[in-house]
Amino acid sequence: MSQKEVISGKQFFTLTHVFSIGSAILVVSTLLLAVAKNIAWICAIIGTGSGLVFARLLLWLIQKYPQSTLIDIAKKSCGKYERKSVTT
Repeated sequence: MSQKEVISGKQFFTLTHVFSIGSAILVVSTLLLAVAKNIAWICAIIGTGSGLVFARLLLWLIQKYPQSTLIDIAKKSCGKYERKSVTT
């Protein structure tokens, strides 16, 4: 039996937020400090903020097309050439 699991928007946002914070602490911090030096904290804030904006965009698309997968959403909402680059 195949059962479809569904998570809420709040759960998706929390997962995305925790992942972006965790990866920023583990991976990005050493590379960021080597390149940005004194302004690394600004880069981390911008990166986390843009990740949260992207998560909000995904939530909005999922709410707009509730029964569709991300590939179906891309086919419905992107143009001809953007659709090919997203779905392949």
